[in-house]
Amino acid sequence: MMKKIIAATLALTLSMSMGNFVYAAEDSSADIKATYQAGKENTDTVYSVDVKWGSLEYTYSSGVTKSWDPTTLKYKETSGTSSWTCQDGADQITITNNSNADITASLAYGKTDNNITGTFTNSKIGLKSAEGTNVGESPSETTTLSLKGALSDTTAEKKEIGNVTVTISDYVGTSSNYKWDGNGNISWGFLKTTLTDGVYTVEKECPGNNYLASIFYIYNKGNSQEKYVIKDGDIKAEGTYSLQKVTSGNGSYGVSLPSTMALNGKTIRLTVDLRDENNPTLTVKVI
Repeated sequence: MMKKIIAATLALTLSMSMGNFVYAAEDSSADIKATYQAGKENTDTVYSVDVKWGSLEYTYSSGVTKSWDPTTLKYKETSGTSSWTCQDGADQITITNNSNADITASLAYGKTDNNITGTFTNSKIGLKSAEGTNVGESPSETTTLSLKGALSDTTAEKKEIGNVTVTISDYVGTSSNYKWDGNGNISWGFLKTTLTDGVYTVEKECPGNNYLASIFYIYNKGNSQEKYVIKDGDIKAEGTYSLQKVTSGNGSYGVSLPSTMALNGKTIRLTVDLRDENNPTLTVKVI
């Protein structure tokens, strides 16, 4: 009888132990969630400027005409007006700005023949950024090269008489009749700007480590003086600073560059940008 009781107890224990491995599973699911993160926009400045050259091949005519004189049995020379001519478009240079920044293209004529000089219809071309334009519609401008002087080599055939250099730099605009001389007095053609873009630039070589100038006496087309001061703080280094327009008696006008910039013998470019009336700026750069 004792053996049966023990066996029954063991059987019960085994049955309970086996019951721990028996369970029921229900269907289950979980939502998958995602968050979109836009790719990083690279706003670095990328410069890309196309220069399209005309052939720059000219023909010089001395203006001298030789005619046969039957009386002297010799050719007689008659002086006329000398001239330079070329085929259509041969004297043109076109600058196109494909950059995401405003640029200036400065053109310079270099002499090879000291008797001949060259001038451009526009030697400093300011072009806005290509941002917001379509392919094939980037800002572009064409200038024309004219020659003066005499070609003394009577046997010349496509002889090199000079060269043209195009230099790309930050935007400084083009010459105009805005009036300013740095001290509040009227002077024509000093600022490099246009009448529409509101960008005023001056370049100065510094004779000392610091630099002082009242450059914000700006005259508009109505000869009305506009004055600006640094909005917050002082200029301490190269960079762009906010300006604010003031009336007479409000603060000191102009710019003061500290001696810590060590400017002696260097050239600085000061650019006042008034294109955004709500945020006029001054950019200081050592070039």
